[in-house]
Amino acid sequence: MSYPVWRYRWLGGELEDLQKAVGGDIEAVYPYNEPVALIVNDEGKLNGSELNRALRDNDGQIYDIVAGDFLVVGLGEENFASLSPQLMEKFEKEFHQPEMFVRMGRSSRPFGTCSGSSFRYG
Repeated sequence: MSYPVWRYRWLGGELEDLQKAVGGDIEAVYPYNEPVALIVNDEGKLNGSELNRALRDNDGQIYDIVAGDFLVVGLGEENFASLSPQLMEKFEKEFHQPEMFVRMGRSSRPFGTCSGSSFRYG
C-alpha cells in the first residue's frame, strides 16, 4: 500500500497545470480562514481515487475527506498564487502525516496515521 506524501511543488499557473497535478478536472474548496484554497480532483470521490486527508472543523470532527491528489494554493487578487513561507509551514505540519481510512458501507472513517515505518491508531 502506498501512502500519500506531502511535498512542495512548483507549478505553472495555467488551468492545464492544475488539472495535471490532480489528475482531472479541478474543484477549489475553501475550508480555512487563511487565504488558501485546496485544489482537488472534481471527481476524485466518484472515480475511486484513494482517500487522502480528512478535513476537520474547529472541534476536530471530520466533515469531509479529500480523495486523490490535491494542492494547497494561496489566493491572489484574481487568481491562485504561491503560498507564503508561513502558510507553507502551517500546511506542511497539518498535512505531513498520511492518514489511512476504513470504508464502512457508504461512509469512511480514519483508521490512523502513518509515520515512516510506525503507525498510530486514531
